[in-house]
Amino acid sequence: MYYYDHFRNDHRAKRPNPWCTKAVVCTESLLVLPDLNVQGYSPQPHNQTLDLAHVFVATASLARFHAAVANYEAKRTIELNKHYSFFKEHEHIITEATYVKSPWLTAAAKLAANMLKTFSTKIVREIPDLEKKVLDKILEACECLKEYNDTINVVLHKDLWANNIMFRYENGLPANAMLIDFQCIRYGHPSFDLMSFLYLTTSSSFREQHERKVLHYYYCVFFDSLEDAAKQKVTKLGFNREEFLRWCERSRMFGICTAIGSFPYLLMDPVVAQKTFDDPATFEKYFIVDRTEPVVAHANQDPMYKNR
Repeated sequence: MYYYDHFRNDHRAKRPNPWCTKAVVCTESLLVLPDLNVQGYSPQPHNQTLDLAHVFVATASLARFHAAVANYEAKRTIELNKHYSFFKEHEHIITEATYVKSPWLTAAAKLAANMLKTFSTKIVREIPDLEKKVLDKILEACECLKEYNDTINVVLHKDLWANNIMFRYENGLPANAMLIDFQCIRYGHPSFDLMSFLYLTTSSSFREQHERKVLHYYYCVFFDSLEDAAKQKVTKLGFNREEFLRWCERSRMFGICTAIGSFPYLLMDPVVAQKTFDDPATFEKYFIVDRTEPVVAHANQDPMYKNR
């Protein structure tokens, strides 16, 4: 547990170990962010999975992000002398246009079913209404991402794939991770972010071997990063380690569905993706009807893409 001790000590000593960058300029019409490359941060390759060291560092930053939201809400509750919810104040900007019953999601389900029929080693062609069953499962998972009254809720990044996490290194090891690109934020239980992150950045073999230790690690960093008022709130809600693990199972399918919907775009070679999905002549077809043809074609040409 080297990484937990490292970050716990950093937190207590108040060392500079941010989970996001601070804007140079931030107004209603202008946002200027610093160049993280100058600060020694860089992303991992977009189509490769993360190893345990990178996952631990990114998990710590995600936990500190969620804890910062919980701390902020607890402070505002004390200041206002009534329950404060970030969602209630900013509901107009935390909207969802994709992970609902939309043409984009319907096309994602069609692609998933066709990919199974094309590449799966299991017998799936005989499954009746496979596309509908995939879509129903995706919609069920997406409907679970919402604010809950009986547990902790935080702002969620919801888009934690490789290009949205930048790492800084010390002696060849990842020392900190910076989360970037918060344009897809939602509000809900923190486990939805963590499970999405794992399915977007790790392999199935990695999760089989390391998932439980990553989940425990997240909870340790999250709880250790809470200030007294937020810690009291979390404790009162009964958000202990066992309850957190139950929520991770509850949000697992959302993590899977996030990968199903996003991978065809995110993992494709950028040049091929631009030609495929940015062409005005075919954009509507691939976006809301059927994107099977270009994705299967690229999978047949790129073994790593196919494997992911």
